[in-house]
Amino acid sequence: ADPSYILVNIKHSKGRLEMFIENDGVLIQLQNSGITNGLNRGLKSMQKRAKAIGGQLGYHNSGEVFEITFSAPLQFTLN
Repeated sequence: ADPSYILVNIKHSKGRLEMFIENDGVLIQLQNSGITNGLNRGLKSMQKRAKAIGGQLGYHNSGEVFEITFSAPLQFTLN
């Protein structure tokens, strides 16, 4: 549950906010134990919220590193 590192990169480019988060912590350990339903619901909920503001949220677990990417317009209207 305790990652040895967390990397966060936030930038803006061409009117969009872009964020990248990476760690080697809790989700990898939980997926290896099969306890992921609540976490998957949380990630899916974040994807829906990102889409509601015209953005995208993706995630990937390689088994060693968990990554989240997020991109959204800096100005938006709620859908």
